[in-house]
Amino acid sequence: MISKSMILSGICLSILGCILFAGLWPFTSHPQNQVSWLAGSGGLQFDDHGNIQSSGTFNGLRSQYEGPCSLEIWLQPRLTIASNTLLSFHTSRNVSFTIRQQLDDVVFLRGPRQPGRQVEMNSIDVSHVFRRDKNVLITITTNARIAKVYLDGETAIVSASFALTSKDVVCELIVGHAPDDNDNWSGKLWGLSIYNYELSTAKVRQHYALWAKGANPQISEMQPPLALYFFNEKTDRTVRNQVRSGPDLYIPQYYEVAEHLFLEPPWKEFYPGWGYYENLGLNIVAFIPLGFFLRAYFKRCIRRAALTSLIAGLLVSLTIEILQAYIPLRNSGMTDLITNTLGTGIGASLYGRTSMQNGLATSLAWLENFGMWKKE
Repeated sequence: MISKSMILSGICLSILGCILFAGLWPFTSHPQNQVSWLAGSGGLQFDDHGNIQSSGTFNGLRSQYEGPCSLEIWLQPRLTIASNTLLSFHTSRNVSFTIRQQLDDVVFLRGPRQPGRQVEMNSIDVSHVFRRDKNVLITITTNARIAKVYLDGETAIVSASFALTSKDVVCELIVGHAPDDNDNWSGKLWGLSIYNYELSTAKVRQHYALWAKGANPQISEMQPPLALYFFNEKTDRTVRNQVRSGPDLYIPQYYEVAEHLFLEPPWKEFYPGWGYYENLGLNIVAFIPLGFFLRAYFKRCIRRAALTSLIAGLLVSLTIEILQAYIPLRNSGMTDLITNTLGTGIGASLYGRTSMQNGLATSLAWLENFGMWKKE
């Protein structure tokens, strides 16, 4: 005979199974790195979860650690409705310089990204840079006074407050996502160069003319760059640095986050945008059924069923967030812990309404009778 308690326990276990599946999918700690060589003239294709990394740091001259620097990147995004990290220079302790795609804008950030905080000194935002199916050469040059951003060899913006120096790029490099977050960029990449000096406007235009016609900038013996990558190997997992003294880039076989965060605090997870608020809502709604049916089940055997349900929802969410720290395609954060627990509390509160209890009791009675009829 099927009892009401058996039906409720089955419902609770089914909901719990669905939540665990959704929270821990794809389960693997070693997903394939989705970076591949482009056919034809070379270049790399970055898909949903892919990255490349430097084999070491970019060691410029010690006397130029606080000196000028320049960077060029020749690329094409897959989407212009995405907001993701293109590349980051980082150490084991912090992020020093990041380039992000923000929809069709490009954003340069000095230091770690601080969501919700407007720090004009540490960022440059250039609007309407990216177009779907169109490549672009983005160049940034800085000296002690100003920073200039060029698009396809032409000046796009000049900033007197962006204090980027060569010290910020004498770090390890990740291309395709942030070092501490599953924040993936997708698109095509054909060239990358890094200099510990300021490129002149004439040089920027000359380099664009070379990139645009499929040629490569020449290495100056008088002023060699820190790194120059043409992405024309087409095989293997190594992108050769044309400057012998600099590190190569390598394509990991498996996708990995360099410094996967563990229970990241809410103020660091926040970012302004519809996706953030949509995620909040989904995490609340997903745990409402769990809270509702847990309280209905615990009411039959525990005095403080509402509190017990809330604690159970908290423990389920905490378990998921801890395990997500070991899954590269998931993020471990306290925001989900808070919203999941809130959803559990809302569900338990809903069960406290007499109309809800009566409706559930009627449904359980029908299911119990149906089970008896099937058995007969």
